[in-house]
Amino acid sequence: MHLFSDCININKSCFIRYPEYDIIGDPEISKSASVQNRKSDSSTININIDIYFLSHCDYLVCTFSSNVCKI
Repeated sequence: MHLFSDCININKSCFIRYPEYDIIGDPEISKSASVQNRKSDSSTININIDIYFLSHCDYLVCTFSSNVCKI
């Protein structure tokens, strides 16, 4: 099974709780989504990477406020 997350804390706890999962995510990409970095070129590239991986998921669970999930 695979788990994709852009939350640094979730990634750390999932490595411990679910060692049988392949956890996909990059803390550096998560940092680029911060308010002060959102308009940078790297942030735009990183959101496209996120959307690419999410498009290959069988299931998606998001928060109501997630802009990525609204796409």
